[in-house]
Amino acid sequence: MLNITILNLIEFPKAIELDLRVLFPSKSDYQLALIISTDLIKIGKPIPAVYSVIAAVCCKQ
Repeated sequence: MLNITILNLIEFPKAIELDLRVLFPSKSDYQLALIISTDLIKIGKPIPAVYSVIAAVCCKQ
């Protein structure tokens, strides 16, 4: 079974037809996403907010 975040599922709803485990970001995931975003901005590599949240969720798995 593959993992997917709810954000990915919203972006690509057809994925609901697959055998997936849907992960929902927690408060701590959002806090980590802020750290990730801040660090990336410092090195001149900003990314969209959704990607930093997905990265934070993945880091905890």
